[in-house]
Amino acid sequence: MHKEITSRLNRIYDCDKAKRLWEKGIVKGKEISWKKQENIKEAIDEEYYISSIISTIGEPCGYCFAYRSCSICPIYRRRGTQCDCLNSYFKMFSSPTLHDLRKAHKSWCKSIGLDVYKDERKKKKK
Repeated sequence: MHKEITSRLNRIYDCDKAKRLWEKGIVKGKEISWKKQENIKEAIDEEYYISSIISTIGEPCGYCFAYRSCSICPIYRRRGTQCDCLNSYFKMFSSPTLHDLRKAHKSWCKSIGLDVYKDERKKKKK
């Protein structure tokens, strides 16, 4: 887990703490987004409560801080629609099991260009 974007109350991702780091210029928006997705991946692997993982998914990420408007966000420009209009985004919220959530999260990360599962595929090939 990336501890700099977590807190005692929000063990996966603390949006307020991440936003303060971004405002101070300590980390960039894409870096926060990447770390958030990696923390979600680790939470799924460590079998956190599915409700806490899903509530984390709905929190604004570094791109939301940096661009403040979906129309100029790199995710929007890449996909042509807002995050909350993508099917893979909704699949994460409706996942009944951690296995389904993992598959939906993997698809989501790949579709937005933050493929945090890339290292996992390289390990399987070896």
